Parts: sequence; structure tokens; C-alpha cells
Amino acid sequence: MDTIKRKIQEVITKMDLLEIVNKYNIKINAEQEKKLNEFIKMMLETNKHTNLTRIVERDDINVKHLLDSLMLLTTNLIKDGEKLLDIGAGAGFPSTPLAICSDIKVVQIEASLKKVEFLTKVANELNLNITPLHARAEELGKTAEFREKYDVVTARAVTTLDILSELCLPFVKTNGHFIALKGDDVEQELSNAENAIKTIGGEIYKIKKYTLENQYKRALIIIKKISKTPNKYPRSYAKMKKTTPI
Repeated sequence: MDTIKRKIQEVITKMDLLEIVNKYNIKINAEQEKKLNEFIKMMLETNKHTNLTRIVERDDINVKHLLDSLMLLTTNLIKDGEKLLDIGAGAGFPSTPLAICSDIKVVQIEASLKKVEFLTKVANELNLNITPLHARAEELGKTAEFREKYDVVTARAVTTLDILSELCLPFVKTNGHFIALKGDDVEQELSNAENAIKTIGGEIYKIKKYTLENQYKRALIIIKKISKTPNKYPRSYAKMKKTTPI
């Protein structure tokens, strides 16, 4: 009986995921859907002993993790064959769903070794074009191997936009984009980060606001890289936190 219930629940979950993403004009095929579900199963299993996420109900995961990540596809900036960097990747959002549902090359930067081990396992078992790195963005952003090498840089990290911009924009190619995933109340953050964005070589390209499933208010802040980042940036994270904004 339990087996039957479990199979029914798996079918319901599968249908719910397809139905949800289709509402937002995001198209995924059967293989992508299967990998998304496998990824979530791996996350929940690992979450039993490693703190990856506080969101554990499948309905919430579909909306607050998967759909939230896949909304980046609606910007038309995630293009096949290009390189994407995810800073503070955590459990793999938004970059793992993006790697599953598009043909991009992904690098994930994460400071927690346990999370990097999880991300590596996911990449290997699901055969994804993802390279997880145990590193700090402010250090890698100074190196020739990574500096200004990416078409798109993403961050869903919980910190202010001025700090995120200093961490992320140094990795972005000229004419590439940095996309920050935020709540919809972003006006004050934008005002506070305006000078930092300009100093580091960016300009606000677009702010895309939306509500997911009539309750989860979100915004994508899209910043275009229009000039090279001065060599002094990024500074150390401690300096970013302790000093006044750029």
C-alpha cells in the first residue's frame, strides 16, 4: 500500500512541476524533468545530514527553488554554449536547474566544502556540464583565469546588492550580464548600490519583477557590464562589510 501511495505521489509531483513551469512559458522536456526530480531527491537525502536548505516540502521546492531558478530562462540571456558562473551556489540554485534545462557551461563557487561535495556528486551522477569549486569569490575574482571570463554571473546569496556587485561584476565579460535574484522590494538596495555598480563597470539593464504562484514576490536585477573592472576590485569581503559602500 505504501508503495502505491509513493508512486501516486511521484506522478502528482511530476505533473505539478510541468504544470507550474509551463505557466511561465518555460519549456522543459521529459529528460530535463527527470533530472530535476533526481536532483531534488538527492538534495533532500543529503539534507538529512548536511544543511543544504530549510525548504523541504515538495510544493515549496517546486516554486521557491526550481521555478525561481528557471525564471532566469525568461530573460533570454541564458544562451546555449555560453559560460555561467554561480557565486555562493549553496545547494545549487539557480545554476543546477539552469544546467539541466539549457546547454551552458557552469562553474559554481561555494565556500562550504560539504556543499561543494554535494554539488560535485550531483554534477557527476546527473552528467551535467558543471564544475563546482571550493573557493571564495573575492579571491578568484582577482585571478586571470576567472576575471572577466563569463557571459553571465548569477547570485542568489543573501547580502546587499552593493556587495554582490563587487563580488560578481569582476567575473563578467564586457557586454555580459550579472543577474541577482532578489525579493521584489529592491528600490533602496538599488539606490545604495548605484555608485558601486558604476564604479565596477556596470549599469542597470533591466529589473524584472514578478510573483510566483500568487504569493512569492521576486525580482531579477540585471546589470550589464559596460567597461572593465578596475584592478583594485574586488576588495576583501571583510573590507566590503566594514567600510561604507563604494
